[in-house]
Amino acid sequence: MFDGSHIALLYFWRCETGVTQTTHHVGVSCATVVQWYQYVRDICAWNLLQTPIILGLYWAALAYLHNLITIKSHHSTLHLWSL
Repeated sequence: MFDGSHIALLYFWRCETGVTQTTHHVGVSCATVVQWYQYVRDICAWNLLQTPIILGLYWAALAYLHNLITIKSHHSTLHLWSL
């Protein structure tokens, strides 16, 4: 398996490729792809927990923009806010 397919698995995970397609492209079992995807996701989650990000200002700005767009689009038929 370590003939470069582990790099391919990381690439396909990063591109959000489905398990079935990744299995087909890399030539490993479905269980292997699922395990690698879970492993990489666990590493990313662990890293995020180890390095907290201050999101307060970001969320405040997002809420402000949401209110601004909602107020402006309330009087028209075009609603730009679709989150």
